[in-house]
Amino acid sequence: MATRKRRKVAKSPPDSDRTASTRRAGKAEQTAAAADPSEPKTTRPEASSRRLQEPVTGAKERIRRKLDATPDRVDIRDWMYRPGLTSLPDQVVNCELVSRLLDEGKEGACTGFALAAVINFLLGRRNIARAVSPKMLYQLARRYDEWPGEKYEGSSARGGMKGWHRHGVASDEQWPATVGEVAHLQSVLDDGISVAEHARRTPCGAFYRVAHTEIRDVHAAIAEVGIVYCTLMVHSGWDDPDPAGVDEDTILARLLALNLEHATE
Repeated sequence: MATRKRRKVAKSPPDSDRTASTRRAGKAEQTAAAADPSEPKTTRPEASSRRLQEPVTGAKERIRRKLDATPDRVDIRDWMYRPGLTSLPDQVVNCELVSRLLDEGKEGACTGFALAAVINFLLGRRNIARAVSPKMLYQLARRYDEWPGEKYEGSSARGGMKGWHRHGVASDEQWPATVGEVAHLQSVLDDGISVAEHARRTPCGAFYRVAHTEIRDVHAAIAEVGIVYCTLMVHSGWDDPDPAGVDEDTILARLLALNLEHATE
């Protein structure tokens, strides 16, 4: 006659036993924490976190100017600058060729003012005494840049070049700083000529994109033309340089290291 063996099944303790064991474990942890002298005696934050933090000021606040120029996007239609196989001069100093210093103040129209400085320089090299309108270049830059609308501050260098290429640029007297609308292009001046027609007398010619990571290309472009139009990032110490200064050998070493690093990529 066959017999069956009964299997013993382990039963889990009731909920009341589990609750009691959990409480005992919690009390044991509290006792261990109290015995450890490294544990904090209070939940109050550290004194350093309760102090008033010094406000972090960037370059925009330090120099009290609007830094709103934005980097240009890559465009495969750009004509890239290629230096010629000629020897470059040891130094290029064009300060005496700058006919007029421009100051945008706090307006935030740096793309227009920078491009106007470039055009004034190029006109001066041709012995043309004409100062173009930074405000016109800035208004056109906002119309032709990469962002929709014109109800914002700032623009890009590409937008400035597109505006100059399509419309030319009028003089500072024909488009003063008080004019803030692109519709001023259709205005007729006292001489019976519209602003748009005056602007076409200072057209944009061929322009090329210079590879900013190639220091030699930038040097060649400055030696060939005399000036370049660019935007750059500004750090928090831009208006507060090291009082000790940086010697010329250190600057040359940094430029050489940057060029060699790019060449090995």
